[in-house]
Amino acid sequence: MYLCGVFRCRTPMIVCVISVLMILPGGAHGASAQVKNRKVSKIAGKEPPTTELDVEERELRESATRLRAIMQAIHTYHKAAGHFPTAHAGLGYDKKKGKWYRHRSHLSWRVLLLPFLGERELFDKFRMMESWDSEHNKKLISQMPDVYRTPGSDATEGMTNYLGVVGPNAGFSVRKPITVIDISDGTVETIMLVEAPDKWAVEWTRPRDFPANTENPNKKLASLRKGGFLTAFGDGSAAVISEDIPPDALNGLIIRDDRAILDDVEKWIHRVPPTAKPR
Repeated sequence: MYLCGVFRCRTPMIVCVISVLMILPGGAHGASAQVKNRKVSKIAGKEPPTTELDVEERELRESATRLRAIMQAIHTYHKAAGHFPTAHAGLGYDKKKGKWYRHRSHLSWRVLLLPFLGERELFDKFRMMESWDSEHNKKLISQMPDVYRTPGSDATEGMTNYLGVVGPNAGFSVRKPITVIDISDGTVETIMLVEAPDKWAVEWTRPRDFPANTENPNKKLASLRKGGFLTAFGDGSAAVISEDIPPDALNGLIIRDDRAILDDVEKWIHRVPPTAKPR
Protein backbone atom coordinates (compact mmCIF):
# COMPACT_ATOMS: atom_id res chain seq x y z
CA MET A 1 0.00 0.00 0.00
CA TYR A 2 1.34 3.41 -0.92
CA LEU A 3 0.68 6.72 0.78
CA CYS A 4 1.71 9.93 -0.85
CA GLY A 5 2.07 13.11 1.20
CA VAL A 6 3.18 16.68 0.57
CA PHE A 7 5.36 18.36 3.23
CA ARG A 8 6.69 21.92 3.43
CA CYS A 9 10.34 22.28 4.49
CA ARG A 10 11.35 24.80 7.09
CA THR A 11 13.61 26.54 4.55
CA PRO A 12 11.69 29.55 3.13
CA MET A 13 10.51 29.49 -0.49
CA ILE A 14 11.36 25.79 -0.83
CA VAL A 15 8.63 23.18 -1.18
CA CYS A 16 9.62 19.54 -0.92
CA VAL A 17 7.33 16.85 -2.35
CA ILE A 18 7.97 13.59 -0.58
CA SER A 19 6.47 10.23 -1.51
CA VAL A 20 6.21 7.97 1.48
CA LEU A 21 6.07 4.21 1.06
CA MET A 22 4.17 2.36 3.74
CA ILE A 23 5.97 -0.95 3.99
CA LEU A 24 3.76 -4.00 4.55
CA PRO A 25 5.04 -7.40 5.82
CA GLY A 26 7.82 -8.41 3.45
CA GLY A 27 9.30 -4.91 3.39
CA ALA A 28 10.42 -2.96 0.36
CA HIS A 29 12.11 -6.07 -1.01
CA GLY A 30 8.78 -7.92 -0.98
CA ALA A 31 7.00 -5.03 -2.70
CA SER A 32 9.66 -4.78 -5.42
CA ALA A 33 9.54 -8.53 -5.90
CA GLN A 34 5.77 -8.36 -6.49
CA VAL A 35 6.28 -5.64 -9.09
CA LYS A 36 9.02 -7.68 -10.74
CA ASN A 37 6.83 -10.78 -10.88
CA ARG A 38 4.02 -8.71 -12.37
CA LYS A 39 6.37 -7.42 -15.08
CA VAL A 40 7.59 -10.94 -15.84
CA SER A 41 3.97 -12.12 -16.21
CA LYS A 42 3.26 -9.31 -18.67
CA ILE A 43 6.39 -10.05 -20.68
CA ALA A 44 5.48 -13.74 -20.81
CA GLY A 45 1.96 -12.82 -21.92
CA LYS A 46 0.43 -14.43 -18.84
CA GLU A 47 -2.19 -13.10 -16.45
CA PRO A 48 -2.04 -13.89 -12.72
CA PRO A 49 -3.71 -17.28 -12.13
CA THR A 50 -7.51 -17.12 -11.72
CA THR A 51 -9.39 -19.88 -9.98
CA GLU A 52 -12.69 -21.30 -11.17
CA LEU A 53 -14.31 -19.83 -8.09
CA ASP A 54 -13.09 -16.35 -9.03
CA VAL A 55 -14.63 -16.69 -12.50
CA GLU A 56 -17.96 -17.91 -11.13
CA GLU A 57 -18.11 -15.08 -8.59
CA ARG A 58 -17.31 -12.46 -11.23
CA GLU A 59 -19.94 -13.83 -13.62
CA LEU A 60 -22.50 -13.90 -10.82
CA ARG A 61 -21.85 -10.28 -9.87
CA GLU A 62 -21.88 -9.11 -13.49
CA SER A 63 -25.18 -10.90 -14.08
CA ALA A 64 -26.66 -9.40 -10.90
CA THR A 65 -25.59 -5.95 -12.10
CA ARG A 66 -27.40 -6.48 -15.40
CA LEU A 67 -30.55 -7.64 -13.66
CA ARG A 68 -30.48 -4.51 -11.51
CA ALA A 69 -30.10 -2.38 -14.65
CA ILE A 70 -33.12 -4.08 -16.21
CA MET A 71 -35.16 -3.52 -13.05
CA GLN A 72 -34.15 0.14 -13.03
CA ALA A 73 -35.42 0.43 -16.61
CA ILE A 74 -38.67 -1.28 -15.57
CA HIS A 75 -39.21 1.30 -12.83
CA THR A 76 -38.35 4.13 -15.21
CA TYR A 77 -40.94 2.71 -17.61
CA HIS A 78 -43.43 2.68 -14.72
CA LYS A 79 -42.78 6.38 -14.07
CA ALA A 80 -43.32 7.20 -17.75
CA ALA A 81 -46.33 4.96 -18.46
CA GLY A 82 -47.93 4.79 -15.03
CA HIS A 83 -47.64 1.01 -14.86
CA PHE A 84 -45.16 -1.82 -15.31
CA PRO A 85 -44.76 -3.28 -18.81
CA THR A 86 -46.92 -6.26 -19.65
CA ALA A 87 -45.37 -9.55 -20.69
CA HIS A 88 -46.56 -8.97 -24.28
CA ALA A 89 -46.13 -5.67 -26.07
CA GLY A 90 -49.33 -6.41 -27.97
CA LEU A 91 -51.43 -5.34 -25.00
CA GLY A 92 -52.73 -1.78 -24.88
CA TYR A 93 -55.50 0.45 -23.58
CA ASP A 94 -58.14 2.02 -25.81
CA LYS A 95 -59.06 5.32 -24.13
CA LYS A 96 -62.12 5.88 -26.36
CA LYS A 97 -63.61 2.45 -25.68
CA GLY A 98 -62.33 2.38 -22.12
CA LYS A 99 -60.98 -1.16 -22.26
CA TRP A 100 -57.83 -3.17 -22.73
CA TYR A 101 -57.15 -4.78 -26.08
CA ARG A 102 -54.67 -7.19 -27.56
CA HIS A 103 -53.69 -7.19 -31.20
CA ARG A 104 -52.23 -10.20 -32.97
CA SER A 105 -48.67 -8.98 -33.06
CA HIS A 106 -46.50 -9.59 -30.03
CA LEU A 107 -43.09 -8.45 -28.90
CA SER A 108 -41.45 -9.01 -25.54
CA TRP A 109 -41.38 -6.48 -22.73
CA ARG A 110 -37.62 -6.52 -23.29
CA VAL A 111 -38.22 -4.59 -26.51
CA LEU A 112 -40.41 -2.04 -24.72
CA LEU A 113 -37.57 -1.28 -22.30
CA LEU A 114 -35.04 -0.38 -24.99
CA PRO A 115 -35.54 3.43 -24.80
CA PHE A 116 -34.97 3.23 -21.03
CA LEU A 117 -31.76 1.25 -21.49
CA GLY A 118 -30.13 3.77 -23.80
CA GLU A 119 -31.18 1.81 -26.91
CA ARG A 120 -33.66 4.22 -28.51
CA GLU A 121 -32.09 3.81 -31.95
CA LEU A 122 -32.58 0.04 -31.83
CA PHE A 123 -36.13 0.45 -30.52
CA ASP A 124 -37.03 2.65 -33.50
CA LYS A 125 -35.99 -0.13 -35.87
CA PHE A 126 -38.77 -2.41 -34.68
CA ARG A 127 -42.15 -2.55 -36.36
CA MET A 128 -44.41 -2.66 -33.34
CA MET A 129 -47.44 -3.81 -35.33
CA GLU A 130 -45.59 -6.93 -36.47
CA SER A 131 -44.75 -10.07 -34.49
CA TRP A 132 -41.32 -10.76 -33.07
CA ASP A 133 -40.56 -13.28 -35.85
CA SER A 134 -41.82 -11.26 -38.82
CA GLU A 135 -39.44 -10.94 -41.76
CA HIS A 136 -38.41 -7.49 -40.57
CA ASN A 137 -38.26 -7.93 -36.80
CA LYS A 138 -36.44 -11.26 -36.77
CA LYS A 139 -33.46 -9.55 -38.42
CA LEU A 140 -33.03 -7.54 -35.21
CA ILE A 141 -32.65 -10.57 -32.94
CA SER A 142 -28.90 -10.62 -33.55
CA GLN A 143 -28.66 -7.04 -32.25
CA MET A 144 -29.47 -8.01 -28.67
CA PRO A 145 -28.08 -5.42 -26.22
CA ASP A 146 -25.32 -6.57 -23.87
CA VAL A 147 -27.55 -5.97 -20.85
CA TYR A 148 -29.63 -9.00 -21.92
CA ARG A 149 -26.58 -11.26 -22.32
CA THR A 150 -26.02 -13.58 -19.38
CA PRO A 151 -22.43 -14.01 -18.17
CA GLY A 152 -21.53 -17.68 -17.97
CA SER A 153 -24.32 -18.78 -20.29
CA ASP A 154 -23.75 -20.93 -23.37
CA ALA A 155 -26.99 -19.82 -25.01
CA THR A 156 -26.73 -19.07 -28.71
CA GLU A 157 -26.60 -15.55 -30.16
CA GLY A 158 -29.74 -13.53 -29.65
CA MET A 159 -30.95 -15.70 -26.75
CA THR A 160 -31.40 -14.38 -23.23
CA ASN A 161 -31.68 -16.14 -19.89
CA TYR A 162 -33.39 -13.17 -18.24
CA LEU A 163 -37.09 -13.96 -17.99
CA GLY A 164 -39.98 -12.23 -16.30
CA VAL A 165 -42.15 -14.19 -13.90
CA VAL A 166 -45.52 -14.28 -15.66
CA GLY A 167 -48.95 -15.07 -14.25
CA PRO A 168 -52.25 -13.54 -13.09
CA ASN A 169 -50.75 -12.71 -9.69
CA ALA A 170 -47.09 -12.39 -10.66
CA GLY A 171 -44.89 -9.40 -11.42
CA PHE A 172 -45.65 -9.60 -15.16
CA SER A 173 -49.25 -9.82 -16.27
CA VAL A 174 -50.59 -10.97 -19.65
CA ARG A 175 -54.08 -9.53 -19.12
CA LYS A 176 -53.55 -5.94 -18.05
CA PRO A 177 -50.64 -3.89 -16.73
CA ILE A 178 -50.09 -3.68 -13.01
CA THR A 179 -48.71 -0.86 -10.87
CA VAL A 180 -46.49 -0.88 -7.83
CA ILE A 181 -49.65 -0.62 -5.73
CA ASP A 182 -50.75 -4.03 -7.02
CA ILE A 183 -47.67 -5.60 -5.40
CA SER A 184 -49.32 -5.63 -2.00
CA ASP A 185 -46.81 -8.13 -0.59
CA GLY A 186 -44.12 -5.50 -1.02
CA THR A 187 -41.55 -5.15 -3.80
CA VAL A 188 -38.74 -6.31 -1.51
CA GLU A 189 -40.40 -9.73 -1.20
CA THR A 190 -41.70 -10.19 -4.75
CA ILE A 191 -39.55 -11.75 -7.48
CA MET A 192 -39.92 -10.00 -10.84
CA LEU A 193 -37.09 -11.53 -12.91
CA VAL A 194 -35.24 -14.83 -12.91
CA GLU A 195 -32.00 -15.92 -14.52
CA ALA A 196 -33.04 -19.19 -16.13
CA PRO A 197 -30.82 -22.09 -17.28
CA ASP A 198 -29.80 -22.29 -20.92
CA LYS A 199 -32.58 -24.76 -21.72
CA TRP A 200 -35.09 -22.02 -20.81
CA ALA A 201 -33.32 -19.29 -22.80
CA VAL A 202 -35.44 -17.52 -25.42
CA GLU A 203 -34.98 -15.08 -28.27
CA TRP A 204 -34.86 -11.76 -26.44
CA THR A 205 -37.61 -10.25 -28.61
CA ARG A 206 -39.93 -13.22 -28.15
CA PRO A 207 -42.76 -12.85 -25.61
CA ARG A 208 -41.97 -16.01 -23.70
CA ASP A 209 -41.06 -15.99 -20.02
CA PHE A 210 -41.14 -18.10 -16.87
CA PRO A 211 -44.67 -19.20 -15.80
CA ALA A 212 -45.45 -18.45 -12.18
CA ASN A 213 -47.33 -21.75 -11.84
CA THR A 214 -44.36 -23.89 -12.88
CA GLU A 215 -44.16 -27.06 -10.78
CA ASN A 216 -41.04 -27.23 -8.60
CA PRO A 217 -39.66 -23.96 -9.98
CA ASN A 218 -36.55 -24.07 -7.79
CA LYS A 219 -35.43 -27.34 -9.37
CA LYS A 220 -36.08 -26.06 -12.89
CA LEU A 221 -34.24 -22.79 -12.36
CA ALA A 222 -31.15 -24.07 -10.56
CA SER A 223 -28.18 -25.18 -12.68
CA LEU A 224 -26.55 -22.05 -14.11
CA ARG A 225 -25.29 -21.02 -10.65
CA LYS A 226 -24.06 -23.41 -8.00
CA GLY A 227 -26.49 -24.03 -5.17
CA GLY A 228 -29.33 -21.89 -6.48
CA PHE A 229 -30.52 -19.35 -9.05
CA LEU A 230 -30.23 -15.61 -9.52
CA THR A 231 -33.29 -13.35 -9.28
CA ALA A 232 -34.27 -9.70 -9.23
CA PHE A 233 -36.88 -8.43 -6.79
CA GLY A 234 -39.41 -5.69 -7.35
CA ASP A 235 -37.37 -3.21 -5.35
CA GLY A 236 -34.50 -3.57 -7.83
CA SER A 237 -32.26 -5.76 -5.69
CA ALA A 238 -30.62 -8.95 -6.94
CA ALA A 239 -30.33 -12.14 -4.94
CA VAL A 240 -29.44 -15.81 -5.22
CA ILE A 241 -32.25 -18.09 -4.05
CA SER A 242 -31.14 -21.41 -2.59
CA GLU A 243 -32.19 -24.46 -4.59
CA ASP A 244 -33.26 -25.97 -1.26
CA ILE A 245 -35.91 -23.33 -0.58
CA PRO A 246 -39.26 -24.98 0.24
CA PRO A 247 -41.76 -24.71 -2.66
CA ASP A 248 -44.30 -22.87 -0.50
CA ALA A 249 -41.74 -20.25 0.46
CA LEU A 250 -40.69 -19.74 -3.18
CA ASN A 251 -44.31 -19.47 -4.32
CA GLY A 252 -44.81 -16.85 -1.64
CA LEU A 253 -42.00 -14.81 -3.19
CA ILE A 254 -43.41 -15.24 -6.70
CA ILE A 255 -47.03 -14.28 -5.97
CA ARG A 256 -47.29 -10.53 -5.51
CA ASP A 257 -50.52 -10.26 -3.52
CA ASP A 258 -51.15 -13.39 -1.46
CA ARG A 259 -50.20 -11.60 1.77
CA ALA A 260 -48.44 -14.75 2.90
CA ILE A 261 -46.36 -14.52 6.06
CA LEU A 262 -42.92 -15.71 5.04
CA ASP A 263 -41.20 -16.85 8.23
CA ASP A 264 -37.41 -17.10 8.06
CA VAL A 265 -37.49 -16.76 4.27
CA GLU A 266 -34.37 -14.59 4.30
CA LYS A 267 -32.24 -17.60 5.23
CA TRP A 268 -32.86 -18.93 1.70
CA ILE A 269 -31.99 -15.59 0.09
CA HIS A 270 -28.46 -14.30 -0.50
CA ARG A 271 -28.60 -10.65 -1.53
CA VAL A 272 -25.90 -9.71 -4.03
CA PRO A 273 -24.53 -6.23 -3.21
CA PRO A 274 -24.28 -3.67 -6.04
CA THR A 275 -20.94 -3.33 -7.80
CA ALA A 276 -20.05 -1.65 -11.08
CA LYS A 277 -22.22 -0.75 -14.05
CA PRO A 278 -22.96 -3.55 -16.57
CA ARG A 279 -20.30 -4.05 -19.22
